[in-house]
Amino acid sequence: MKLRTLIAAAVTTLAIAVTPSAASAHAALADSNPKDGATLTALPDQVTISLNEPVRDPAQIAVLDESGTRVNSKTVTVADKTASSQILDQPAPGKYTMSYRVVSADGHSVTGTINFAIEAPTPPTPTAAAPPATSTSPDDVLPDTAPSPTPSDEDLDTTSADNGDDSRTLEIVIAVGVLAILVIAGATLFIRGGRNTSDPSDQD
Repeated sequence: MKLRTLIAAAVTTLAIAVTPSAASAHAALADSNPKDGATLTALPDQVTISLNEPVRDPAQIAVLDESGTRVNSKTVTVADKTASSQILDQPAPGKYTMSYRVVSADGHSVTGTINFAIEAPTPPTPTAAAPPATSTSPDDVLPDTAPSPTPSDEDLDTTSADNGDDSRTLEIVIAVGVLAILVIAGATLFIRGGRNTSDPSDQD
């Protein structure tokens, strides 16, 4: 009985050792760039598919837009657990699919499709331009015309004195003029009277 138990245990152990596990029997997708369901503003220079074990040639990756136009190179580079393909031109905003078929090192084929979208980048919000700095000059603060100074009492007295001098000068001029007229008139009358008394012939 004990011998049978030992034999059964040995057979079970051997069966486990020679039977590949479920994890190692099938390769699976481990990562991708871009990821499924991602929304991007631009694609990276190359797209990648990574498995959970090493991959081998041949590998296929096709990135297509909504119209079915391919935007990546047909050449796929394999390195360790990753297959990659270059993007030819930066695609326009829209919905895209990345279909792939990658073969693992033990010959298992892994296929699938990744969906993602590209949206236009949001334009920056314009900021209000700050008003230009202005320097304050004395001309901006002071009025164009300087206010007339208020005359002091001394200035008023001087003005009054000047007006009095002008009035007296005018009176003197008028008096001299009147005196001159009187002198001329008296001289004229005197000359005429002298002529009438000194010429007797005029009386005959």
